Amino acid sequence: MSDVRKKSAWEDFFAFRTMLSLSLVKIIYAIGLIIITSFGIVIMVAGISDFSGLLGIIAGSGVILFGNLIWRVICEWWVVFFSMHEQVVKIAENTSLSGEYSLNDSLKLDSTDSHTPPSNP
Repeated sequence: MSDVRKKSAWEDFFAFRTMLSLSLVKIIYAIGLIIITSFGIVIMVAGISDFSGLLGIIAGSGVILFGNLIWRVICEWWVVFFSMHEQVVKIAENTSLSGEYSLNDSLKLDSTDSHTPPSNP
């Protein structure tokens, strides 16, 4: 039975029904956080060593604060989009399991439908 689940999981993976992106976003966020913070520290140290002192500290602090804030918002947008995908997949699975007609069935037009206007001769 585990072979069936593994096969199904691989099929889901290759059919893009299973999203790995949420895990990747967390990793990418952590890497970006480290890079932005390191860049801000480099700006602070370079500002102090160039005798601009306060300006370097302010610029480095701004990069650390606002850079990480903007990076967090960007990563949260990614998470929102991937979460929307997961919710749409759950909705599709729930509607297909309920035994009711699917979206494809509802899009089919029946010529004997009483709601269609009569054709003009």
